[in-house]
Amino acid sequence: MTKKIKEKIAVLLGGPSSEREISIKSGTAVHEALLSLGLDVVCIDVSDNPVEQ
Repeated sequence: MTKKIKEKIAVLLGGPSSEREISIKSGTAVHEALLSLGLDVVCIDVSDNPVEQ
């Protein structure tokens, strides 16, 4: 008998660089694709100081 382990997936996006908007768009697309597969997914917007989030 095998046990299924349901794990949460974190998609990191954003960040302080000039590529922030592109990162948000692509990260959101990845998030939506994983959700459509029935996975447990959360987005984390990485700012200048992610420890404060």
